[in-house]
Amino acid sequence: MILITVQHSCIKSVIARRKKKLGREELKMEEHGKIFKKIEENSRQELYYYPYDVANQNYVDLIKVARKEGLKQVIINSKIMFVLMDYVIKSDGFVNRITFNEGASPDFVASVNSLVERLRNDKTILRTLKAEIEWALNEESIDIARLHITLIEKKSKNEDEFLQGQILSNGIIISSKDKGLFNSHFKKVIEDHLNGRV
Repeated sequence: MILITVQHSCIKSVIARRKKKLGREELKMEEHGKIFKKIEENSRQELYYYPYDVANQNYVDLIKVARKEGLKQVIINSKIMFVLMDYVIKSDGFVNRITFNEGASPDFVASVNSLVERLRNDKTILRTLKAEIEWALNEESIDIARLHITLIEKKSKNEDEFLQGQILSNGIIISSKDKGLFNSHFKKVIEDHLNGRV
């Protein structure tokens, strides 16, 4: 998740310029984390975020540690991916790119990301995008492998931040603001979905 601070007076022009660039370039993201869940006595699913040091930590060991603490992995299926897309768009953020697992044809992927490009300037395109990927939008599908997004947060009365991040189908979040994307945005959205509140 990349943080870019801008003055409120020029935010619209900056957004317009950034929308043209984001999705065509990879900005540096340093923090990794993985989402786990615990099923409480009332059957409510509570989410937890574990930092993941890619350079110095074994992925399998991370999962083992979480399991010892009674946690389970969270699979971000394609239906949840679309729920997150919907949240991002309604929050005046934008989707930069959608990455699919192997099997999706290059023509299909190009068609979808062409819609993503148009979505940055026209939110109504989300309906068309949903129809295009409808075949994948169920709880069993992990055909959407990765979602690249940008959210805009108000830092102060006159300043905003661009927060860029990625979420993978295995529950990994990549960002540059430790826990920020999860705590401020994704935790509630995913929990609400898992607990049947959306």
